[in-house]
Amino acid sequence: MEKTYYSGRVRAGYDAGEPLLLTPYIEEKKLEEARKAAFVDPGYTLPDMESYSGYLTVNKEYNSNLWFWYFPVADKPIEETPLILWLQGGPGASSLYGLFTEIGPFRVTENSNLEEMKYSWGKNHSLLFIDNPVGTGFSFTDDDRGYSTNQTTIGENLYAALQQFLTLFPELRKAPLTLAGESYAGKHIPSLAVQILWHREEHEPVNLQGLAIGNGFIDPLTLQRYSHFVREVGLLDDKAADAMNHLETAVIQFINNGEMLKAYAIGENLYAALQQFLTLFPELRKAPLTLAGESYAGKHIPSLAVQILWHREEHEPVNLQGLAIGNGFIDPLTLQRYSHFVREVGLLDDKAADAMNHLETAVIQFINNGEMLKAYAYYNYLLQLFISESRLSNLYNYLQDDISLQGSYVDFIQRDEVRRALHVGNTNFTSIGVVYKKLVPDFMGSAKHWLEELLENYRVMIYNGHLDIIVAYHPSVNTYNALSFSGTADFKSAKRMPWYHDGRVAGYYKRAGNLTEVMVRGAGHMVPTDQPPAALGLISAFVRGVELDKDTAALVDEKKDTQRRRQLPTN
Repeated sequence: MEKTYYSGRVRAGYDAGEPLLLTPYIEEKKLEEARKAAFVDPGYTLPDMESYSGYLTVNKEYNSNLWFWYFPVADKPIEETPLILWLQGGPGASSLYGLFTEIGPFRVTENSNLEEMKYSWGKNHSLLFIDNPVGTGFSFTDDDRGYSTNQTTIGENLYAALQQFLTLFPELRKAPLTLAGESYAGKHIPSLAVQILWHREEHEPVNLQGLAIGNGFIDPLTLQRYSHFVREVGLLDDKAADAMNHLETAVIQFINNGEMLKAYAIGENLYAALQQFLTLFPELRKAPLTLAGESYAGKHIPSLAVQILWHREEHEPVNLQGLAIGNGFIDPLTLQRYSHFVREVGLLDDKAADAMNHLETAVIQFINNGEMLKAYAYYNYLLQLFISESRLSNLYNYLQDDISLQGSYVDFIQRDEVRRALHVGNTNFTSIGVVYKKLVPDFMGSAKHWLEELLENYRVMIYNGHLDIIVAYHPSVNTYNALSFSGTADFKSAKRMPWYHDGRVAGYYKRAGNLTEVMVRGAGHMVPTDQPPAALGLISAFVRGVELDKDTAALVDEKKDTQRRRQLPTN
């Protein structure tokens, strides 16, 4: 996961101006003044292009604010050109990751210079990036109660921000809107979309046309079975996969039993005791630690392990090397998920995949029983088991050894001149951190029911990179096949077809009703990063309602300048 660079709201000792709160301008109908204030003056730091940024207040009681950065499309009518709202996952990952490394107009080089993104989605779309939920990236709250603890609140906050944004830029009311994002945004996107759907008769219209979810963590219950996947691709052997499968089974049991808070409290208490013990015997800090036990300790051990994992950046280090659970109090199910896949592709052998399969079964049972925190703990244990057995630390693309979830952009946005231009002042930039922890009890919850409702009203495209492990393609298909909507029967019987980009098979798709499912070849978790041309072609086709039976390269002008240049607006 990404690390937290700062905690709290304000960094001391820096001169970067003040955060720009736009809501007071909007409420007083001072829209021109607000737009002028939100204009990002590139100066000598940013490219000479038109963009706007600032804060939208979503909860006045707690002073909770969401930060945005908006890039109008170049050389096209704003009212007619599709608008893409991009949300990052995490939960708690900044949308700046997507901007600077995936789909934005420019990237930060290793020597902290900016260069144009050749396949930016801004070539033929307006782009809006929002740091979401509150507390993510540059978004902030002045009260601990301002952090979201569930997807409903997240959706409500996003909707409040979107309505204010469209009031500030009314020319975008008619622009076709697509909500897009990846990973944990597979929950954020439906959360916002249902708010748009439910309030469409009450408030100013939002021209929502579709949802595009990449490698989405939509429904954890149907995503289980990592053990099958990693065994099939050869990353784990049978023994390790079997152990992983036991953990999956436990996670499912915890979720089904609703024992989320109980598991979390046990882990916290054990962690506090362990830290005191290691303070008393500091020579043991460097000693390799294994957590071991049997029977019901099969629940306690992962609870403690995830506490060690979560707090590894904050407290004194704990040299945890492994977990050993004997005769764990688990009731495995024989469900086929990730463990089968990783076995088939050679990432695990049969023994390791079997172990993983047991853990997946547990996860499913916990979810069904409502024991979300236990399910979450075993889900994390399952992933750690895979890493331990396969020796692969990159769960986002199993053909790549390393991945950076930080990037050069993190240092770039800490510059005072950049902060002044972006109107964030000395507000701390935070990735994952508190936002993630606040959502742990809701982590294993599902957005599937919302997606089913949305499929009756909007077009939905769900795409997966076929090299991803963390939200792997084959387990994701379980989620898609479990969707209940008017096109379910047609979707299940639909023929899978090849999709071409620039003359090559870029992936495969199937469509029925409002649902389009796409597998992208040669891509992992971050599809736009791994396959930039194909990703641009794919999103260009979807937002325009173009079928994938034609080569999507025809929709992309690679030479087009993404930069819309304009002087500071005047009254």
